[in-house]
Amino acid sequence: MIKGLKMTLTEQIKNKSKSIFWVFVLILAPMWMMFIFNNILVGGMFSQVGGVYPRTLSFLGLSGIFTSWMFHADWNHLIGNTQVILSLLLFISVFEKEPFKIIGALIVASGVFTWLFGASGTMHIGASGLIFAMFGYVFASIILARRWLYIIALFVMGADYLYCMKAGLIPQSGVSFAGHFGGLVGGILVAYLIGKMSKKEQI
Repeated sequence: MIKGLKMTLTEQIKNKSKSIFWVFVLILAPMWMMFIFNNILVGGMFSQVGGVYPRTLSFLGLSGIFTSWMFHADWNHLIGNTQVILSLLLFISVFEKEPFKIIGALIVASGVFTWLFGASGTMHIGASGLIFAMFGYVFASIILARRWLYIIALFVMGADYLYCMKAGLIPQSGVSFAGHFGGLVGGILVAYLIGKMSKKEQI
């Protein structure tokens, strides 16, 4: 019985480790591969294709909702977003039973709200919208769904990280305020919906 329990626990840890590994691969690999392909191999040929074009009802305008997080302007943009996204990916992949669905929902939600909030005639790229969506999800999950484990995430990220998130919500030249704010709103909405579904399952 004890041996069987240990094997089950071992299998759970193994499966969770695989899940965490693939979450990192499926988010970070497209970001870096797209940057190398677009910015280095083809000289930015596709830079105008993958972004969010607010309220543009065309394939180009709508496809960016799903792809904008993969595109980055330069090395600093890519590396900065990669550094920030690592901890959030880890917490979501560890604490969530279905992290792929959560992150997928956050990608779509951040893209949709960037599309809604962005200024006409602009284009928005980068994973910062997804980062703010994940932060909004983590923060709102504590309040709306009482997911207390996420308090650990806020503690580990620390005051400097939270200050950077706050600074990202201040409109400034060259920074997608619509992407940041839209991502935050999208993350909160996803947390709210997940909380509602969890309560229904408990009834």
